[in-house]
Amino acid sequence: MEGQAFFDVIPDKEKPFIVHTSQMDVEALGTAFEIFAYAGDDFMETILLDGKIKVTLAGVKDTSFMLVPDNKITYNKSDGKIKLSQVNAGNYTFWRKGILSFENEKLSMIVPRLEQWYGRSIFMNKELGEAYKYTFKVRDEPLERILYIMGESSPVRYKKSEEGDFTLFLNN
Repeated sequence: MEGQAFFDVIPDKEKPFIVHTSQMDVEALGTAFEIFAYAGDDFMETILLDGKIKVTLAGVKDTSFMLVPDNKITYNKSDGKIKLSQVNAGNYTFWRKGILSFENEKLSMIVPRLEQWYGRSIFMNKELGEAYKYTFKVRDEPLERILYIMGESSPVRYKKSEEGDFTLFLNN
Protein backbone atom coordinates (compact mmCIF):
# COMPACT_ATOMS: atom_id res chain seq x y z
CA MET A 1 0.00 0.00 0.00
CA GLU A 2 1.11 3.54 -0.70
CA GLY A 3 -0.74 6.66 0.48
CA GLN A 4 -3.33 6.95 3.21
CA ALA A 5 -6.01 4.40 4.06
CA PHE A 6 -8.45 3.50 6.83
CA PHE A 7 -9.27 -0.14 7.58
CA ASP A 8 -12.04 -1.66 9.72
CA VAL A 9 -11.36 -5.40 9.92
CA ILE A 10 -13.24 -8.35 11.44
CA PRO A 11 -10.81 -10.95 12.87
CA ASP A 12 -10.29 -14.24 11.02
CA LYS A 13 -7.45 -16.40 12.42
CA GLU A 14 -7.40 -18.58 9.29
CA LYS A 15 -7.07 -15.58 6.94
CA PRO A 16 -4.99 -12.86 8.62
CA PHE A 17 -5.40 -9.35 7.22
CA ILE A 18 -1.99 -7.74 6.69
CA VAL A 19 -1.30 -4.39 5.04
CA HIS A 20 2.13 -4.20 3.44
CA THR A 21 3.87 -0.87 2.85
CA SER A 22 7.44 -0.31 1.69
CA GLN A 23 8.79 -0.30 5.27
CA MET A 24 5.96 -1.55 7.50
CA ASP A 25 3.61 -4.53 7.79
CA VAL A 26 0.46 -4.04 9.85
CA GLU A 27 -1.50 -7.13 10.88
CA ALA A 28 -5.09 -6.51 11.95
CA LEU A 29 -6.28 -8.46 14.96
CA GLY A 30 -9.93 -7.32 14.77
CA THR A 31 -9.61 -3.61 14.56
CA ALA A 32 -9.94 -0.18 12.95
CA PHE A 33 -6.73 1.65 12.07
CA GLU A 34 -5.24 4.35 9.86
CA ILE A 35 -2.00 4.19 7.86
CA PHE A 36 -0.04 7.08 6.35
CA ALA A 37 2.64 5.74 3.97
CA TYR A 38 3.33 8.17 1.14
CA ALA A 39 6.30 7.27 -1.08
CA GLY A 40 8.00 10.68 -0.94
CA ASP A 41 7.64 11.21 2.82
CA ASP A 42 10.35 10.50 5.40
CA PHE A 43 7.74 9.32 7.92
CA MET A 44 5.24 6.46 8.01
CA GLU A 45 2.53 6.29 10.66
CA THR A 46 -0.05 3.84 11.89
CA ILE A 47 -2.75 4.93 14.34
CA LEU A 48 -5.05 2.45 16.07
CA LEU A 49 -8.68 3.46 16.59
CA ASP A 50 -9.97 0.22 18.15
CA GLY A 51 -8.95 -3.38 18.67
CA LYS A 52 -5.34 -4.44 18.38
CA ILE A 53 -2.71 -4.50 15.63
CA LYS A 54 0.77 -5.92 15.27
CA VAL A 55 3.26 -3.69 13.45
CA THR A 56 6.50 -5.09 12.01
CA LEU A 57 9.07 -2.72 10.52
CA ALA A 58 11.40 -3.55 7.64
CA GLY A 59 15.03 -3.54 8.68
CA VAL A 60 14.20 -3.82 12.40
CA LYS A 61 15.15 -7.44 13.00
CA ASP A 62 12.94 -9.62 15.20
CA THR A 63 10.99 -6.61 16.46
CA SER A 64 7.25 -6.05 16.33
CA PHE A 65 4.96 -3.72 18.22
CA MET A 66 1.51 -4.46 19.58
CA LEU A 67 -0.65 -1.35 19.51
CA VAL A 68 -3.73 -0.75 21.62
CA PRO A 69 -6.39 1.92 20.97
CA ASP A 70 -5.08 5.50 20.76
CA ASN A 71 -1.50 4.32 20.09
CA LYS A 72 0.45 5.76 17.18
CA ILE A 73 3.69 4.37 15.84
CA THR A 74 5.85 6.66 13.70
CA TYR A 75 8.77 5.34 11.70
CA ASN A 76 11.36 7.71 10.25
CA LYS A 77 12.58 6.01 7.07
CA SER A 78 15.68 8.18 6.76
CA ASP A 79 17.19 7.61 10.21
CA GLY A 80 15.36 4.45 11.35
CA LYS A 81 13.95 6.05 14.51
CA ILE A 82 10.73 4.61 15.91
CA LYS A 83 8.37 6.53 18.16
CA LEU A 84 5.37 5.02 19.97
CA SER A 85 2.98 7.62 21.38
CA GLN A 86 -0.46 8.04 22.92
CA VAL A 87 -2.86 10.12 20.78
CA ASN A 88 -6.55 10.76 20.26
CA ALA A 89 -6.99 8.36 17.34
CA GLY A 90 -10.36 9.88 16.43
CA ASN A 91 -8.56 13.05 15.32
CA TYR A 92 -6.80 11.08 12.59
CA THR A 93 -10.00 9.79 11.00
CA PHE A 94 -11.71 13.17 10.55
CA TRP A 95 -10.60 13.22 6.89
CA ARG A 96 -13.35 10.68 6.15
CA LYS A 97 -15.80 13.42 7.22
CA GLY A 98 -14.08 16.13 5.17
CA ILE A 99 -11.96 17.47 8.05
CA LEU A 100 -8.17 17.43 8.38
CA SER A 101 -7.09 17.54 12.04
CA PHE A 102 -3.69 18.10 13.68
CA GLU A 103 -2.91 18.01 17.39
CA ASN A 104 0.55 19.19 18.46
CA GLU A 105 2.03 17.89 15.19
CA LYS A 106 5.38 18.91 13.72
CA LEU A 107 5.31 20.93 10.53
CA SER A 108 7.17 18.04 8.86
CA MET A 109 4.13 15.81 9.49
CA ILE A 110 1.55 18.47 8.58
CA VAL A 111 2.96 19.61 5.23
CA PRO A 112 2.64 16.26 3.37
CA ARG A 113 -1.00 15.97 4.46
CA LEU A 114 -1.73 19.54 3.38
CA GLU A 115 -0.08 18.80 0.02
CA GLN A 116 -2.31 15.76 -0.47
CA TRP A 117 -5.44 17.59 0.74
CA TYR A 118 -4.95 20.63 -1.50
CA GLY A 119 -3.01 19.11 -4.41
CA ARG A 120 -0.24 21.72 -4.09
CA SER A 121 3.47 21.43 -3.33
CA ILE A 122 4.81 23.07 -0.18
CA PHE A 123 8.58 23.42 0.05
CA MET A 124 10.61 23.98 3.23
CA ASN A 125 13.95 22.99 4.68
CA LYS A 126 14.13 20.01 7.03
CA GLU A 127 15.15 22.08 10.08
CA LEU A 128 12.05 24.27 9.75
CA GLY A 129 9.84 21.18 9.52
CA GLU A 130 11.18 19.84 12.81
CA ALA A 131 11.16 23.14 14.73
CA TYR A 132 7.45 24.04 14.96
CA LYS A 133 4.31 22.21 16.11
CA TYR A 134 0.69 23.16 15.49
CA THR A 135 -2.82 22.20 16.54
CA PHE A 136 -5.70 23.00 14.17
CA LYS A 137 -8.51 21.59 12.00
CA VAL A 138 -9.13 22.27 8.32
CA ARG A 139 -12.53 22.00 6.69
CA ASP A 140 -12.87 24.06 3.53
CA GLU A 141 -10.46 26.91 4.24
CA PRO A 142 -8.12 27.87 1.40
CA LEU A 143 -4.52 26.68 1.82
CA GLU A 144 -3.25 30.26 1.73
CA ARG A 145 -5.48 31.10 4.72
CA ILE A 146 -4.12 28.11 6.69
CA LEU A 147 -0.51 29.14 6.01
CA TYR A 148 -1.29 32.75 6.98
CA ILE A 149 -2.82 31.68 10.32
CA MET A 150 0.16 29.39 11.03
CA GLY A 151 2.40 32.41 10.44
CA GLU A 152 0.42 34.49 12.93
CA SER A 153 1.28 32.00 15.71
CA SER A 154 4.93 31.43 14.74
CA PRO A 155 7.74 33.05 12.73
CA VAL A 156 6.99 30.76 9.77
CA ARG A 157 6.03 32.68 6.62
CA TYR A 158 5.11 31.59 3.11
CA LYS A 159 5.62 32.71 -0.44
CA LYS A 160 3.31 31.64 -3.28
CA SER A 161 4.81 30.88 -6.69
CA GLU A 162 3.21 31.77 -10.03
CA GLU A 163 2.34 28.07 -10.42
CA GLY A 164 0.35 28.12 -7.16
CA ASP A 165 2.82 26.19 -5.00
CA PHE A 166 4.24 27.48 -1.71
CA THR A 167 7.60 27.87 0.03
CA LEU A 168 7.79 28.11 3.80
CA PHE A 169 10.61 30.06 5.42
CA LEU A 170 11.58 31.56 8.76
CA ASN A 171 10.85 35.27 9.15
CA ASN A 172 14.12 36.99 10.08
